[in-house]
Amino acid sequence: MDMRSLNLAWSAIAVTWVILMLFMQRTRKTYPGFGHWTLGTLAACLGLFLIASRGHLPLLLSMVTGNLLLVAQVMFFYRGLAIFVGQRPNPWADGGLLAFFLAAYVGLTYAHPSTKWRIVLFSSLYAYYFLRCLLLAWRQVPALLGGRNWLVLSSLGMMAAFYSLRLLGVLLWDWGVVDLLVSSPMNLATNLATACLGILTLAGLIFLNVQRLEVELQSAQREVGLLGGLLPICSKCKRIRDDSGYWHQVERYIAAHSQAAFTHGICPQCLQDLYPEVADKVLPQAAAPETRQD
Repeated sequence: MDMRSLNLAWSAIAVTWVILMLFMQRTRKTYPGFGHWTLGTLAACLGLFLIASRGHLPLLLSMVTGNLLLVAQVMFFYRGLAIFVGQRPNPWADGGLLAFFLAAYVGLTYAHPSTKWRIVLFSSLYAYYFLRCLLLAWRQVPALLGGRNWLVLSSLGMMAAFYSLRLLGVLLWDWGVVDLLVSSPMNLATNLATACLGILTLAGLIFLNVQRLEVELQSAQREVGLLGGLLPICSKCKRIRDDSGYWHQVERYIAAHSQAAFTHGICPQCLQDLYPEVADKVLPQAAAPETRQD
């Protein structure tokens, strides 16, 4: 199977995801961090395209910049998830890791060319960021959404496990240490695993946004507790009839079917009707407000 064609196909799929996510940001409510996931998907799209263009573009663009963008993808996923759960990730730490990756990758491409150590470097950062994403999704997301998103956890866990095993395999047994555009079982497995699990991870992250929207909607509905429909009310005593045919005082019915609570007082008109001797002192006739009769 041609690896160049596979990378181009995954790049085209990533373009579709970017368009979908931009449409969601424009037409639906999205939360802090969603924009980072969109940037990560865009970085993956460009990175895969540049890697597939090797041989047509300089190595600095096709190999170095392409792989840098793929590392930036998972870094954006992590930062977006951290922001989504209310954390403030340190930009200097992530920027420093990207700078280190760039410098090391340039050295391993030009000064001391080594496919093995380029794979080790790339796999290390991928495993590192996916493990951090996994910890965030396990510890912080349930407190925010009231439950775990097993799609996110499964895809992040498999991605972290795959790149950890790949790292150990290359270090200990030189698994798949060949040009990444050469068709080989390890290159094919890496390409398919990264793309498929990446799509699952992205779908899970988008679903996190939907879950949070649903949680906030349910919370708002519980807080508002609005009464709806037609309420049968007695024209004389003003009691309300429920669905079972029982009649209830207005305040009891509303308190039982909403979040409202009542406190009692007396209006100026009733004060004058019931306690005229007190009303003359408390509400002088000249200053008494006109009471509206509904």
